[in-house]
Amino acid sequence: MATHPLPSFWSSSTTPSLVHVLCVKLFGPRAGILLNPPHRLIEPANERQLTPADIPQVTAVRNLRTYIDFLNTNFFTPTTTFTSRPHTAHPQSSLTVEQAEELVRRGGRYLVYRDRSSTSPLQGVISSLPLGRLRRAGSAPTSYEVRLIRDFCVGPAYRSCGVGNALLQAVLADSRALGQVCAVFLKEGSPIGRAGPSMYSSTWMYRRYKGRDSAFGVSEIPAGNVNEMLALYATDNPRAIYNLPNEPASTATRVFSYRGFSGSILAAFTPAYQRHPTNNEELIYQTGWLERGEVFPMERIDATRALSEYAARVMKAGWIWMDRAVLGKQSLPPQWKSDGPFHWYAYNWTAGYYGNVQLFWRF
Repeated sequence: MATHPLPSFWSSSTTPSLVHVLCVKLFGPRAGILLNPPHRLIEPANERQLTPADIPQVTAVRNLRTYIDFLNTNFFTPTTTFTSRPHTAHPQSSLTVEQAEELVRRGGRYLVYRDRSSTSPLQGVISSLPLGRLRRAGSAPTSYEVRLIRDFCVGPAYRSCGVGNALLQAVLADSRALGQVCAVFLKEGSPIGRAGPSMYSSTWMYRRYKGRDSAFGVSEIPAGNVNEMLALYATDNPRAIYNLPNEPASTATRVFSYRGFSGSILAAFTPAYQRHPTNNEELIYQTGWLERGEVFPMERIDATRALSEYAARVMKAGWIWMDRAVLGKQSLPPQWKSDGPFHWYAYNWTAGYYGNVQLFWRF
């Protein structure tokens, strides 16, 4: 374990007042806030910022194969769908060395935790991926470079022992050394109380792709045109926050459009680098959804089906996870099943409002 106690990873995260959070959630921000968003960094108060040297147990990975083997053995996604089943029934990591190497070429960073000795077994892993600059609808792109925290996994025997906190502190210190201190973090299951309010919380729904349905009205947006399309859709969505990757063509996320009678939808899907235990087929999940014009309620049902069908087909996936909220008040169609909650957190920066931000991520 660590030779000295580390402060909580969340100790430098700003927690807005209860009145502020309630007012924002119930009534929404003032128009002035929407037009001039108060993006700002959060610095730890009365606390020296940790550097990678302060956490000697965590080092940059030297052998991606060791990292991948640990992740594929120990990582699973506990959701309400699988909680009553044995450990092996959870979706398992399927990240390959080749995929990890591609993420390294895009600026991905891989960290591992070993207890003091460089020859001791791995106890935990974590990685981060640069997402480019942040932008909020109605404003110019910010200068903030944001990173996605991912592959956060601690071995079962070492959980609740401080390993996870050390990994989170280390990935922040590593990002700070690169001049990129803003992060986003996807948490599934129960929310993180110490993190303050989430930017966005909802519930997953999922379905299996069987390749039987048509995907009429759906087309893929070329990577070079996505930024322009996002700016167009964001004009009707003043609560939208999205990222502008430095190399849009290299992201694994694919963006698709659905055209209805008097409205349209822009949706993003990203590989989960996980396989489903029932048939070992790959998972993809929705990471963006913006509407333009008027989309009728029944059209949303068709759009979720057609978009998920098309995305799974071109991305060679067997399972699709989507945000239950995209259906609005419509009942869940027969091909979809309910899953557990999820939460997007902003770390070391503020979005200006919380709980119902429209996010559009490309990873």
